[in-house]
Amino acid sequence: MHRRLTAILLTLATLAGSLVAAAPATAALNIICISSDNEMQCRVDVPSDRDLVSIKWFMDDVLYDNSGSSTTTVFSCTPGRRYALRFIMHLSPPPPPHPEVFTGSINPLCLGTRIANVYVGCSSGGSRMQCSVTWTGGTPWVSIRWTINGSLWTTYNDRWWVDIYCNSPSIMSISVTVSDIRGGQTVSGSCFCHSGPLD
Repeated sequence: MHRRLTAILLTLATLAGSLVAAAPATAALNIICISSDNEMQCRVDVPSDRDLVSIKWFMDDVLYDNSGSSTTTVFSCTPGRRYALRFIMHLSPPPPPHPEVFTGSINPLCLGTRIANVYVGCSSGGSRMQCSVTWTGGTPWVSIRWTINGSLWTTYNDRWWVDIYCNSPSIMSISVTVSDIRGGQTVSGSCFCHSGPLD
């Protein structure tokens, strides 16, 4: 009888030790990211029945925010780049015997500023017309579409310049649209085609 009780007690002690050494439970939470104007802001919503104990943020598997005090992280980003973000969060009250561990990951795309200040300049000479377009902002990849005398010139898709023959003398109408994932801007104008020296 004494040996049987001893065996039972040893079994219980071993089980208790196993519980103490057990790894924390792991659950998944969603990350919500908002990107605008070369900046990324990501946050994790903490369940209403939990309190934040600590949090670590990783970017491309490198620890970059170890403050442990905020479920929101903000950083400057490169337009057109995708970032591999993940977090490890400890919340309380814990289910015994450890704080509960939450994880999550996301690959958000960094958005640049909106396309603006689109400008097209043209010159003519020798019965040729040359035009170029400039702009500010944008998120790669940027799309460029040229319309000349009402026709879309697909040969020059995504090129910042055009160089074409034109009938002189004549007035050439030019329209160019520069766009990206956030929208675009169109500018229009005209160029006098002539056979004289280049403007």
